[in-house]
Amino acid sequence: VRATAEVVGVEGRTIRFRVRAEDEHDLIGEGTHERVVVNLERFDARVREKAARGGSGGG
Repeated sequence: VRATAEVVGVEGRTIRFRVRAEDEHDLIGEGTHERVVVNLERFDARVREKAARGGSGGG
């Protein structure tokens, strides 16, 4: 199985990929995937603040 990912767009902190998987005969899957770049220190600080308030953030 061969898997490939190609960056097809960048918008702000969002990176969009096109992904494909092929075996020796055929295409077996394809799709899109998005990732968002986060500032880890800022993210961790927000999690700690929320935990200190007792909030779970759940709907």
